[in-house]
Amino acid sequence: AAPESGVLSPRRLAKLYTTLTGIQMSPQEILEAGERTWQLKKAFNVREGFTREHDRLPKRMVTPILSGPAKGLKVENPEGLIDEAYDAFGWDKRTGYIRRSTLLRLKLDDVAKQLESMGRIAE
Repeated sequence: AAPESGVLSPRRLAKLYTTLTGIQMSPQEILEAGERTWQLKKAFNVREGFTREHDRLPKRMVTPILSGPAKGLKVENPEGLIDEAYDAFGWDKRTGYIRRSTLLRLKLDDVAKQLESMGRIAE
């Protein structure tokens, strides 16, 4: 669970959303809406032809820090970090496609059907 001390914790964000719209949203529903948004962004990119080879860490993460207490540090295994993110997001590590189960869990069945019709979905 996210810490409650954050300015926009899921609980606070749900309360703010409910106050502003009059539509009741639980913290869990807020988190799921955020995840659906993230997955829709990925689905758009997959639909447009983006694959695993297009996902790269920003240059500033893979080049050594030049000064300060973290001088010289950088991400040592960028591909491993991307693999971890793919696992967390429910994406296939080889292709970069979204797993069907991820889309169905988020009730994005129509997106799954469209990507499937293009041969761009992971099982």
